[in-house]
Amino acid sequence: MTSSAAPGRLVTELLGFPPELLLDDMINVMHDTIDQALNAVFALLIAWVEHKEQQNGGRREDELRLEIDQGIIAFQTLLEAHVDIAADNFEVWALRNIFVLDKDDNERVQRHVVTPHHAGLDLDTPPGTESMQWAELDVLRRKIQNQRRLRVLLKAGVAASAVEAERSRRRLQQLSFLQYLIDDPNLDKLPENIHKLHATLHTLPSTEQTLQTAQQLSGGPRAWEASKAGYVQWAVNKVLERTRAGDEGLDVDTALERARKVASAQEVRAAVERLGGRVETGEDSMDE
Repeated sequence: MTSSAAPGRLVTELLGFPPELLLDDMINVMHDTIDQALNAVFALLIAWVEHKEQQNGGRREDELRLEIDQGIIAFQTLLEAHVDIAADNFEVWALRNIFVLDKDDNERVQRHVVTPHHAGLDLDTPPGTESMQWAELDVLRRKIQNQRRLRVLLKAGVAASAVEAERSRRRLQQLSFLQYLIDDPNLDKLPENIHKLHATLHTLPSTEQTLQTAQQLSGGPRAWEASKAGYVQWAVNKVLERTRAGDEGLDVDTALERARKVASAQEVRAAVERLGGRVETGEDSMDE
């Protein structure tokens, strides 16, 4: 501690407690003494009034009781006022004269007096040593924090491992009915036909290749299934084919007259596009 320390700090270290606490306790003792004295005087006066009332045949002395109450309150106020003034003066005087060390006393105490919590300490260390100690404390603090984080992670890992172990135990219990197969002496070897069947299955083509081959053989989707334009073209061709089939065997004039009644390909296409969904739902019937 240097000489520029706050006043009274060295005294606090030597005493082990702030001197203000001692002064407050002394002032509280003064007030407690006043309270005890007033209570004793009040009890004495009340006993005197009761004795006087008994002598007067039980008649209450209300005026005396009121006078005693007022007198006790006034006396208490007077005593507490004097005690407060005296206590304030005593506290200021004690802090300025008793619990204080001037500059010379402070330096002398620093040279010759060692506080209990400083006993055995080397206070003459260079400034660099203190910074190194603070750095070591920071390293230790980080290690402690890392250990705490690791402990939390370990607890979480143990809990997760316990859950996985319980799940594996339940799965093993579900497959426990297969244990009798291991203990059965009649099931030593599998039949040779099973090995042949396994080899045959490996020689078969895969499912994807079979599906691709089937699509290639079928020629892919039909034209009216591919898109809307293909369906419209298919419908127009169907109408024209039916018209040609009905016109076979007729003379030229009759064929021309019927051809005029048949709509053009553009009109049929427009009609089919207007119908939209109804034509698409009835594509199977048109295919027949």
